[in-house]
Amino acid sequence: MLSRLSKIALAGLMVLVTWSSQAVAQQKVIVGTEGGVALPASRLAKLTDAGPSFGLKVGYQVHPRIAVNVLGDVDVLNGATLTAARAPDMRLWHYGAGVEAGLLPASAKRWSLNAGIGIGATTFDSDKFVIDPDDDTRSGFSETYFTTTGSVRVGYAVNRRLTTYIGSKAFWMATDREDTAMLAALDPTRAKAFSSAWTFPVTAGLNYKL
Repeated sequence: MLSRLSKIALAGLMVLVTWSSQAVAQQKVIVGTEGGVALPASRLAKLTDAGPSFGLKVGYQVHPRIAVNVLGDVDVLNGATLTAARAPDMRLWHYGAGVEAGLLPASAKRWSLNAGIGIGATTFDSDKFVIDPDDDTRSGFSETYFTTTGSVRVGYAVNRRLTTYIGSKAFWMATDREDTAMLAALDPTRAKAFSSAWTFPVTAGLNYKL
């Protein structure tokens, strides 16, 4: 039985290696990196200010104008100055998968306009902070929530492999009001607990076809 499973696993590995080699040879595998600024919105903007954003992706082109991607991004948001305290700096780690489509015809040559959608999760990771000024106990906000994302970008192909672009994403996170009440307690007169959150990274980046 073990020998049979080993043969099946080996055969599967050989298929995967062959598929990967063919994909690279046909320049269907895409790696990308980007950086820019993340803009918090809605009630999250009451607690945080804009900060740097970075992203990585690995994609596979299933059609000349359609690619599926695995994505990873981080928004590094600065804590806002509140009435009696300063909110903690916060990192939002986004990860997921999505699909992206080219919207311009082939006659556009080097120029491209792409739109994408995806789903995944976001982990909120804050610095330690004190909620009650009369208590020195320091707490951190660390929670993970379901996330959807949308994106649009305008690109220019430097050559057959390398494309530069500018674009924007929208991350919507299904937060929990009971969880975020902890953050709202930093300044009840200004901040409110929230059941959803938004960030809008504006970035420039590079895509490279292997």
